[in-house]
Amino acid sequence: MTLTRKTLAAAVVGLAAVNYTGIAAADVTWTFDSANCVATVGPGGNCGSGSGNFSQGRTYQGVGAGAVNVTVSGWANTTAGNTQLELGSITHYGSGLGVRNADAGAGDTGEGSTPEHAVDNDQRYDLVLFDFGVGNSVALNDIQIGFVSGDADINLLAYEGGGAGDPDLTGVVFNATNEGLTANGWTHIADYDLSPIDGAVNADPDGAGPLTPATSRYWIVAAHNSVFGDNCINDNNGCPKLNDHFKIMSVSGALLPPPPPPPNTGVPVPAPLALFGLGLVGIAYGSKRRK
Repeated sequence: MTLTRKTLAAAVVGLAAVNYTGIAAADVTWTFDSANCVATVGPGGNCGSGSGNFSQGRTYQGVGAGAVNVTVSGWANTTAGNTQLELGSITHYGSGLGVRNADAGAGDTGEGSTPEHAVDNDQRYDLVLFDFGVGNSVALNDIQIGFVSGDADINLLAYEGGGAGDPDLTGVVFNATNEGLTANGWTHIADYDLSPIDGAVNADPDGAGPLTPATSRYWIVAAHNSVFGDNCINDNNGCPKLNDHFKIMSVSGALLPPPPPPPNTGVPVPAPLALFGLGLVGIAYGSKRRK
């Protein structure tokens, strides 16, 4: 067999790529409780649970191969006449994460107490932002809830806007008639009723067809807002109704390794690859001489 220049080049390129293949995603779970809380942001600087320990953000460690931390924060449409998002507070209870939005005691009656000591859409639309850290990308495949009152319908979004900046939600439009998330780099993945199926978000129990999982550093789980539509996957009891109150006990997903660095054309091919390439050249030359 004669080795042409094209096949020779392909062989060398294939060897050079070996270092970047065969790296599998790792399954990781992040559980939102005191044992896994490692830091807080803003007021309430401890990892305690309950309504006396709200803070602007919390960081939790993951469990699994190569696990990384995730930072969570709570948001709601509490500014600009309840049309735009504003940072609120977040804590965990024995049954998971709950949000206290900025209108607690100032227009959102009952916010911060049962059942609105949760992620809810009662008077305001609460959401939780998950940040898995610089260089990390996660494909969520499960959301476990530990508390439900009424229902647990959600909007699930992933940030795919690119760029190096943090996708700040401050001032982004999010209300019953309009939303600005999808115009600011966010992709609406789907809407789910988490109550009857134990929180699987990339499954196909209803026969409607599997999702194509997105991967991102940033994810949003919002109490259901019909601005995205009223078709919740796995919905058995009224997706459009504004009766969703739930706490997020854990999330799980596949943690993808960082992408390989771009090739540096100014760096010589490593010696073993270069020697092997020269050997292939010699074979090709010898074969040509014998023809």
